[in-house]
Amino acid sequence: RMHILTEPEDTSDLEVLLSATDLLAACAESKNLFIESVCQNIFSIEELVEIIRNNLPPARKRPFVRFLIWVYMSTDGNQQSSQGTALAHGSAIWKYLHHISSLLENVAKALSLVPKDERETIRHELTAASRRRNSLGAHSPQYSGSRLPRISSVGIPDVTDEEGQLVPGLLEYLADGVIPFL
Repeated sequence: RMHILTEPEDTSDLEVLLSATDLLAACAESKNLFIESVCQNIFSIEELVEIIRNNLPPARKRPFVRFLIWVYMSTDGNQQSSQGTALAHGSAIWKYLHHISSLLENVAKALSLVPKDERETIRHELTAASRRRNSLGAHSPQYSGSRLPRISSVGIPDVTDEEGQLVPGLLEYLADGVIPFL
């Protein structure tokens, strides 16, 4: 799986992996103990943490963070996964939280550089992306970076590219993965 995720180009195998993982995460949202049990046999916590800690584009991490949340962290009622409880005690998850902290600091820095009237464009794009995801399926096409304002003339790590555009999938990753995770 990691080999597919780290390929530089989008392939049909990557699309299938991302879509299937996001579909399983969506199924686990129903908090059905049987579905959660089946999903826990597909990905271990260790594999999920390895994936989300890897230097992957946000759009590739999003389904796995959602899977981690709905399969291990937000489980059926009073049923607590022993693996989910152990998650908080592992050093890998704390390293991921440190990464999230740095990412959110960089996002705040980037957004502070955007004029107030152009922030509305970003908010609108995030809302539109959410609608596309809900109406078209799990792994919908990413937004067109040309519609978003240029944020900075300098790349901000994990937030903007060399041209100052937001990294594709970042907003969806934050809204659907990072914020619910926290």
